[in-house]
Amino acid sequence: MDSINDVLDAAKAYCREHTAEATYQYYISDIKAVSFENSNTITLEIRNAFILGIVSDRYTAMLKDAFKSVLGFDVDLVFVTPKKEEEPEKPKLDEKTLPSGRYDFTFENFIKGPSNQFAYAAAQAVAANPSGAYNPLFIYGPSGLGKTHLLNAIQIEIKKNHPDFNIVYVDCEMFTNEIITAVKTATTEQFRQKYRQADVLLIDDIQFLAGKESTQEEFFHTFNTLHNDGRQIVIASDRPAKEIKSLEERLRTRFEWGLTADIQPPDFETRVAIVKRKAELLNLDLPDDVAEYIANHLKQNIRQLEGAVKKLNAYYML
Repeated sequence: MDSINDVLDAAKAYCREHTAEATYQYYISDIKAVSFENSNTITLEIRNAFILGIVSDRYTAMLKDAFKSVLGFDVDLVFVTPKKEEEPEKPKLDEKTLPSGRYDFTFENFIKGPSNQFAYAAAQAVAANPSGAYNPLFIYGPSGLGKTHLLNAIQIEIKKNHPDFNIVYVDCEMFTNEIITAVKTATTEQFRQKYRQADVLLIDDIQFLAGKESTQEEFFHTFNTLHNDGRQIVIASDRPAKEIKSLEERLRTRFEWGLTADIQPPDFETRVAIVKRKAELLNLDLPDDVAEYIANHLKQNIRQLEGAVKKLNAYYML
């Protein structure tokens, strides 16, 4: 190793392999090396006192193991925060950096954490290999946790790699309304062709099928046609298929044919990462303590986190 920075980079790589990605990104990735004294004492700079306390309590042992794996001997760690006079001046918004308010539901913009890692990986596998990975893919979880984001990300990625694919994305309410319209206007055949000729069908909020016998009948035949032809089906729901009341058993079993992946409310580190990413997309310079405050008080719903950031941005702009 040529310098303490090289040692730190290698230690960070060790930490990245031994902890969740969200944890690494928020607590470890921006640690800086200050000094390496007396051959065994390493001083590290943590960005603020709040994060320093968490790193000291939770991740000191992992960091020591990381440095030992790189250096071959034990080290003592000292944590410090930046001196105020050394903090760079935060950039201010100007007319060229006004927020667009646009947020693309891509895999790149999806913040991963322990609560959604499995669903994210499954969605990526489907996007990379439609009909060859998991068919159907059934993603479920409470409202506002990223199911719609993943469905859109799958759609975008498949369209990028297979521009000739016929991709149909619809929510269950729209699917139901289209059936009603088709019956009223005697265009049932056109409706069936639209859905049964899809190479990829993504349907959101499937729980709204409950109690709608005609819609369930039509979706059953659409599902069978696509699945038998080897077309990809991705379904999102706010609950597992077995908990959707008034859902026909033949549909419930088909939803469970492939892979079922759940999304849970995000942990603190993931919530902070989401808040900071939402702020970044709005070109809003959000201090760490504000991001942490939001993440500490809004714990169940990602839409609430996004709404809080947008509200702060509106106050800032006004």
